[in-house]
Amino acid sequence: MAAYHNRGMAYYEAGDLEQALADFSRAIELKPDSAMSYNSRGSTYSAAGDSERAMADFDQAIELDPDHAPAYFNRALGHERSGDLAQAIADYSSAIESDPDFVMAYVNRGAAYDAMGDHESAIADFDQTIALDPERVIAYYNRGVACEHAADLEQAIANFDKVIELEPDHADAYYRRGLAYVQSGDPAQAIANWNRVIALKPDDAQAYSDRGAAQIEVGDPEQGMADLDRAIELDPGFAMAYYNRGLAHEWSGNLEKAIADYDKAIELDPHLTLAYQQRENARAAAAPR
Repeated sequence: MAAYHNRGMAYYEAGDLEQALADFSRAIELKPDSAMSYNSRGSTYSAAGDSERAMADFDQAIELDPDHAPAYFNRALGHERSGDLAQAIADYSSAIESDPDFVMAYVNRGAAYDAMGDHESAIADFDQTIALDPERVIAYYNRGVACEHAADLEQAIANFDKVIELEPDHADAYYRRGLAYVQSGDPAQAIANWNRVIALKPDDAQAYSDRGAAQIEVGDPEQGMADLDRAIELDPGFAMAYYNRGLAHEWSGNLEKAIADYDKAIELDPHLTLAYQQRENARAAAAPR
């Protein structure tokens, strides 16, 4: 049994899922009470896109061994993929109960808590992750995001600082730190962070759009316009970039172009209420007096 299981793991690591499934199935035939083999076959089914069989195997692994932390963890991933965050949290909690040092279970449970709006529980999980593994970059990053969501911008920035200290080319940390600086009322610092994002990811339309908006805020609509043009060039379906460029046109006094960009933003995203409001303002300003 062990030989089939181990060869299945080798096939799985090599990306040969069909052979991996065959070996895990043979291992289960030889040892039907092997929670480990059910869990591994479940992971393989999941990688192959067969979530129904994957979840059935995780269920069976847990039935055979109610303390099998990896099966709870993998079943939690399945619940997350199906959008059932409450069940995912329950399974991550069971994984942690079975293995209190299961670092990634804390990371993923924290992310699920944050997605459900329970930022305090999320931060507690990331704190525990960092206590177990002080150099786990994703824990600092996720804790920064949770702090941002909780409106603790100072702590958000401190966490993104730590991410960048550990991983100086972490583009997402620079991006999120830029957002936190904007929310803190410091668009110049945001621009500095988005400069770094663009240096690392020259085709990042979101970074160009946000930097363009910040350039407008600091009184440089020309540079803002150039960034927004680039964002739209990179992603012609990016409604917020059209909205921001509309602001730049309005700032420059070109109300006709501003209205055209607000029109386009609304066409691309009919739920972008800011664009409706700003378009009405621009139309009022452009009306004959």
